[in-house]
Amino acid sequence: MQNHIDEQHLAREKGSKIIDSMDHEFHDASDRVIAIVGVAYLGGKLGSGLEI
Repeated sequence: MQNHIDEQHLAREKGSKIIDSMDHEFHDASDRVIAIVGVAYLGGKLGSGLEI
């Protein structure tokens, strides 16, 4: 159970870092959505997701 909570916390931290980085690169919300969908698509094509 604790391991699952730790993984969720780590995922939130990574997600926050990604959003902060995207705020610097993409000034429009629609650009951020396109980038997120693109990463998810590529991760699916690679079979295991992308390491961030």
